[in-house]
Amino acid sequence: MAIKLPVGSIFNQILFMQSRKVILVVGLISIALGMAYIFATTAEVSANPTFAEARQSGKTQKVIGELSRNHLVHDTITEEGELVKFHLTDNNKETVYVEYWGSKPNQFEKSEQITVTGYFASYDVFVAEEILVKCPSKYEGTDGV
Repeated sequence: MAIKLPVGSIFNQILFMQSRKVILVVGLISIALGMAYIFATTAEVSANPTFAEARQSGKTQKVIGELSRNHLVHDTITEEGELVKFHLTDNNKETVYVEYWGSKPNQFEKSEQITVTGYFASYDVFVAEEILVKCPSKYEGTDGV
């Protein structure tokens, strides 16, 4: 008397286990490729680029600096909109003329740090598309109260 085993069930289990392994390997490869892509695209952006680096790249960059106290800030309203012109000094002490079409941020002249996102229209004119200001803390000088 022979014992009859369901032949299809063993083969189905083997095929199922192999397909799970294939799916797992394909998933891991996809994750690795995705991480490699993310690292490759974000490596191009430096942490705090200077005007020299932004000028050399020819691309839109964020530059962090301080408002030059040796130059005036000009804020004019034209038919095209509001134009703010100022000079910004980056971390390498390079001062560059900046033009921004938009409203001047509050506390602009009192800001500790200004981040401009933009590009060089010419060698010495930086066109800002966005301005972010870091204002002095109103809690500085207090004794932690």
